[in-house]
Formats: sequence, C-alpha cells, structure tokens
Amino acid sequence: MTNNCLMQTYRFEAVAETALSAAQEQAIVHLIAPIYTRVDFGGRSFFQQRHSLRLLAWEEDLLVAHMALTYRVVRLGEELWDVMGIAEVVTHSKHRRQGLASQLLAMAEEKAMSRAADALLLFGTEGLYARAGFKRAHNVITYVDMAGCRTGQTVETSTHALMVKPLADKAWDDDGEVDLLGAIF
Repeated sequence: MTNNCLMQTYRFEAVAETALSAAQEQAIVHLIAPIYTRVDFGGRSFFQQRHSLRLLAWEEDLLVAHMALTYRVVRLGEELWDVMGIAEVVTHSKHRRQGLASQLLAMAEEKAMSRAADALLLFGTEGLYARAGFKRAHNVITYVDMAGCRTGQTVETSTHALMVKPLADKAWDDDGEVDLLGAIF
C-alpha cells in the first residue's frame, strides 16, 4: 500500500520470514545496525531468533522503517494465549515523525487479528505504544536468556517494559505470571 497523505510516498509491505530475499535481509541489517548499538546482532537481521513476519516501509529502494512480528503462544497464569510479539522497531532518523511506526503498528494489529491472536505484546517504552492502545503490564515473566544467540539460563524476573494490547474478549491479568515459553522477542 502507498501512503499519499505524507509529504513523501512510502510503500508498505508484509513479508513472511521464509520469503525474505537476501536484498531485503541486507536492507534490514543496514537499517537496524546503527540503532541497536548496545546489543550485538552479529550482522543478522534478527537479534535472538528469526521472526514470523517483517513489516517494511520503503521510500523507493531505501528501507526506512521496520518492525518484526513473532506469532506464538505464551502462558498467562494457567491459560495459553496466542500472541503477536513486536520487536526491532526502527525508523531511519531522516524519516521519523512521519507516522511510519504508527502505520506499521496498525499493520501489526491487522495481522494479529487476522491470525486470531489474543493480544499484541512488546517490551518498550510508553510514548508511541501507549498512544496506540498498549498498556504497561507489571507481570513477573519467565523466559530463556538467549544473549549472543546461545541458549542460556531460564530467567524469572519482574519487568516494567512489558506492554500489552488485548485484541480478543480476554482480560489480561496483571497479577498472573507470564511464561514466554522461549526467548524474549
């Protein structure tokens, strides 16, 4: 889809992880490398695990915004939830404040709803996400530490970075323990 409301014209696309071309992967690496400098992506287009889907925004042949989506099951208390995890959200510095991340979030919600996900989850700060309807969750979480793309210890911790946007008729329990059943996305 093309967004003509913005000063520039952008092309948005959703690409399944298994359908990413080598050129698309390189464009993602080129976009995220200058932003994620505190963690080592090792020249990869992903941090710990490959995702399910990539949302991309292009200005002609230049990738200017990216969002990774991971579709999986997590456990909240005793209940399993189908969730779409959001990760590696990046907008090129020259293209910020033009609604690209908001457009990618809208696409993420559409994709999650089409797959009957119960919620969108992410680890981040409020700003954009709060405006998009995400709420801070203070659950204790359990996950497998995958630093450096190596299986580490199972970690159980409190976090103030978890944000949730329920999509179904299920209520998120802020007191329930969350088991991510794997690495953080």
